[in-house]
Amino acid sequence: MANLAPEVPEREEYKAAETRAEHSYRDLPLPAAKPREMGLNPLDQPFLFEVQGTPKMSAGQREKILWSEYQKILEDLGERVPEVEVDTHGTLAVVKIDGEPFATVLPQDCPDYRSELSHEQQNRLELAVAEQWASLIREDLADEAEMRSPEYLAAYPYIFAFLFMVALSGHILADLFSRKFLNTPGWSLKLLVWLVFLALACLLHPVLKPLSLALGQTALKPVFLGLLIATFMNLIYHVAIWALRRYITAYLAQRGESERRVQRLRTIQQGTNFLLATISAVGGVAWFLFAIGLPLEQFLTGAGVAGIVIGVVGRDVLLDYFYGFSILTEDTFGLGDWIQSGSYFGEVVGFQLRATQIRGLDGGLVTISNGELRTVRNHTRHWSYADFKIRVSYQ
Repeated sequence: MANLAPEVPEREEYKAAETRAEHSYRDLPLPAAKPREMGLNPLDQPFLFEVQGTPKMSAGQREKILWSEYQKILEDLGERVPEVEVDTHGTLAVVKIDGEPFATVLPQDCPDYRSELSHEQQNRLELAVAEQWASLIREDLADEAEMRSPEYLAAYPYIFAFLFMVALSGHILADLFSRKFLNTPGWSLKLLVWLVFLALACLLHPVLKPLSLALGQTALKPVFLGLLIATFMNLIYHVAIWALRRYITAYLAQRGESERRVQRLRTIQQGTNFLLATISAVGGVAWFLFAIGLPLEQFLTGAGVAGIVIGVVGRDVLLDYFYGFSILTEDTFGLGDWIQSGSYFGEVVGFQLRATQIRGLDGGLVTISNGELRTVRNHTRHWSYADFKIRVSYQ
């Protein structure tokens, strides 16, 4: 009977090769090769090892080329693991896969102390880096070949069923969590759960794996990032609101629940809730722009131009926020107070950093921008009096 097991080299052979390389280059300290940092994009998938840029090509461009060539190799990969070797092409160390050049170690890929070495030591250092790269490629190709074995393909339906049950459980938990703590149906969180399930199910199948990369890196990348960042920032916002509510409850329990203190804390809580929502929204948008690859220079330039436009066009809005903050810090009034400002008179029923809502004697609700509340008469705080006229009948 033919042997259907994949021809995968033993892990001990890899370890032995790495040990020989360590002994050969022991006098040249070399950090372990590893992928680059992911940065702000949680869906970013770095290559097996980090490469540096050159005067003619950036590091990102080199990495994209390596990814493209590596995907072509994986598409033609069967159960046999391709041979990976290190060769010298002139003065350069080249990693070859099945005899074809794949990656060339450039001086920029070596540690900074390379320039202080002799020519012979520089060549040895480049070979050491190439050996590290080759070792990572061998191990990854062995894993990919194992995924193409009949045993793994036969077990994949069970893996898919397990992932489906996990996703279904995540959907139920997301629904319960959103309704109990976020007071929302949580559609974005539930959609994110199923998108992650779809990406993982494709990632763990050798034929569908390119589809997973496409979902995470091309067409659905903004959708993934938008849902992930929106869900994360929304969670941070509600955690901050919960912490603020707990702090206010503990503060009142310690200091006593006087009517004025409760009013002031309720006012501060409403203003802080609005401020936290604004920070979460702005932070989420900035994170999303960074994650999709917007250059920092363009973002800062756009932010500077936007700041000038906001300063000119939205001056009144900024003044509203300023006076709202002043009302909070100076305790001008609080929720439940009866105030008068110009022709407006009524009970304060709502407060935000931009506007205040009062309900008049006729029951009408009036929303006033805080910039208009420059002179306020508070009929509730400390003391006040009213002049009542009562008609008395002679009979």
